[in-house]
Amino acid sequence: MQYLELNDYKQAIYWYKKAAEQNHLHAQILIGCFYYLGEGVSKDWEEAAKWFKMAADQGNDEAMKKYRELRAQGYGINTLEKVDMSQQVQPQSTLNAEKVLVQQEQQAVVQQSSSGATDRSADTDIPVTGIRQDNTFAVIIGNENYHSVAKVPYAVNDAKVFAEYCKKTLGLPNENVSVYTDVTYGKMLGAVARLKKIADAYSGNIDIIFYYAGHGIPDDASREAFILPTDADGTIKEVCYPLRNLYSTLAGVGAKRVMVFIDACFSGSQRGDGMLQSARGTVIKPKNVVVDGNMVVFSAVSGDQTAYPYKPSEHGLFTYYLLKKLKESRGDVSLGELSDYITTNVKQRSIVVNDKLQTPEVVASEQLSSSWRTLRLR
Repeated sequence: MQYLELNDYKQAIYWYKKAAEQNHLHAQILIGCFYYLGEGVSKDWEEAAKWFKMAADQGNDEAMKKYRELRAQGYGINTLEKVDMSQQVQPQSTLNAEKVLVQQEQQAVVQQSSSGATDRSADTDIPVTGIRQDNTFAVIIGNENYHSVAKVPYAVNDAKVFAEYCKKTLGLPNENVSVYTDVTYGKMLGAVARLKKIADAYSGNIDIIFYYAGHGIPDDASREAFILPTDADGTIKEVCYPLRNLYSTLAGVGAKRVMVFIDACFSGSQRGDGMLQSARGTVIKPKNVVVDGNMVVFSAVSGDQTAYPYKPSEHGLFTYYLLKKLKESRGDVSLGELSDYITTNVKQRSIVVNDKLQTPEVVASEQLSSSWRTLRLR
């Protein structure tokens, strides 16, 4: 999208301001830029600071940077005297940076409006709680674009937005959250192995959050469940990641607590309708996997069910309600409350939207079998 011409601004600003007043993040940044530059409106750094602050409160780093710059000059703090901005001249490098930001935010608005999503409630206004969980580490994997089999709709978006909740709502420092998209078998092993190194460095005094969205695959003969890397098609199980190995490795790191979220099915179905090309024509009920250690596993489906996308939100159905509960509770929720909310809503919505049942389930290790429901996310 080209940078707006001057005579386009009046109408554009009208609509952007309408959206900004409805708490649309990208529109807030654009309005802030317009007032900062004096393009289409009178230059007003006080007004620019107001809109940048609103976007910063939604967790946008670039808006926070702009707000801090203006605040350092006395704007955004209800100053009694305003400078005549028509006499202020910014360095050309700053002007260019602002125009680049306008281009980026315009493109974000276009992409969002043309994506077909009608329910952005899980992706916007992510609560920023101010909590810090310095000893909690997250590995988040979203496998969407496969080399040889159908893609998994919205898996990358699932992973990225869940990561934002981990940082903003659950209070994990940025460096404690590792996000991997479209990973191969080797990268997946490396991501999990890194958790072992971290646990060793902390003498086990850590909590772990593991999240996966992508394909799962069953073995026809043994009914064993595997996570499917993006460079595999499921025909050669040696390059697929056995679910039991994942759980065994996570349990073996010696962490105080491990919480696992799996938005995948292991019956041979794709996310939605159809079968993976490597699976036989009928679904398979995979073997149950026993979990050990201090581990609780939230799964998107039970038995041979299919994990569905929720197209209006551009998320998996399971992940959508996981995010919704994190937002509603601001992360202050017990695992029992989280399980009840996800299970109830996914069951109901899957019947209404897909005319098929999807029932999430929770499996806890023997050590936590009687207490997992009272554990809290933060």
